[in-house]
Amino acid sequence: MKIQNYKANAGFGVIFPAKTFIYEGEQDVYIVSPGPVEEQCKNEIVSLNKNIHIIAPNNFHHMHIKKAKESFPLANFYGPKRAQTMSEVELINTSELPDRDLKSIKILGHKTLGETCFYIDKIKTLIITDLVFNMHHKMNLASKLTFMLVGCFHKLGMSKLIKRTIDDNDVFRESLQGLLKFPFEQVLINHGDSLSRDEFVQFIEEELK
Repeated sequence: MKIQNYKANAGFGVIFPAKTFIYEGEQDVYIVSPGPVEEQCKNEIVSLNKNIHIIAPNNFHHMHIKKAKESFPLANFYGPKRAQTMSEVELINTSELPDRDLKSIKILGHKTLGETCFYIDKIKTLIITDLVFNMHHKMNLASKLTFMLVGCFHKLGMSKLIKRTIDDNDVFRESLQGLLKFPFEQVLINHGDSLSRDEFVQFIEEELK
């Protein structure tokens, strides 16, 4: 697994860390949550001569899709309808993503976010994008105030915005429980620090109380 770090800009001075996850399988290369891709990394991926799958994991991770299309014109692109509309790149439904190496897990009960998580059995890893945050870095004032308001400042947490826009609480909770069925050993968080299985299980169990 390769991870490329970049800074996401939400506007109004709100800046926070984000990651691009690159996983090479036997026949495929999966790029989850594409951000700016360094030229050397791009050339390395193309030189593998494997199927390239680039994935917008939710409705709001569309900003770098168009640039990724320019960098990887022969790749397959996946994501929800809003990400397609915003990026102006035709996206395949993530449910059609080949699961030879990477399993997609749709989080149901929350249409606004439209999040899909991913599990890689070979490395016992779960990947999560915006469902939870775990940021503990020094922030500028705008970022600090924003994450204090949504309840995610310097702690592992689920944004109040997500909690207040759940469509079906029972279905959403069932999706969270479903994540725990996978035998992952680590959780890679797009916005913040990674978690052990025990840390993530404890967090989810607290959320489900």
